Amino acid sequence: MKTQTGVAQTLAQKLIAKAAGRDRVSVGEIVNCQVDLAMFHDSSGPRRLKPMLEELGAQVWDKSRIVLVMDHYVPEQDDDSRRIVRIARDWAREQQLPHVYDSVGICHVVLPQKGHLKPGMFCVGVIPTRPLAVLLAPTCLVSGAPKCWAWW
Repeated sequence: MKTQTGVAQTLAQKLIAKAAGRDRVSVGEIVNCQVDLAMFHDSSGPRRLKPMLEELGAQVWDKSRIVLVMDHYVPEQDDDSRRIVRIARDWAREQQLPHVYDSVGICHVVLPQKGHLKPGMFCVGVIPTRPLAVLLAPTCLVSGAPKCWAWW
């Protein structure tokens, strides 16, 4: 699909533009998007997010739009994995997150199985590209933790 300027947009650009309420976006441009869902897991979630929020004096943006899946470090195999999972469980309890899945499956499978991904949603997550999520929710983008948190 060609834009008014004649430069084709990638699928990612089209999806981001839609979530930003714009006709188009350019590579390297920083935009604000309406995020429908944010997913994170035990590995890259609370143990990294909690200190960042504390440093900024900020809170999670909308608990109903956050899904935490504990799947990377369960079952716990050693002291490090026990510590990581404990941080995730404690933080989920402190934040009173309504959508927490502990040891029930792999995060990019749990989201659609539990009805969190729907067509047309703009979803950010902390896992590098996962085609399953993109297939099930065509406007689902997944990125590394720094990008995800910047979109909150």
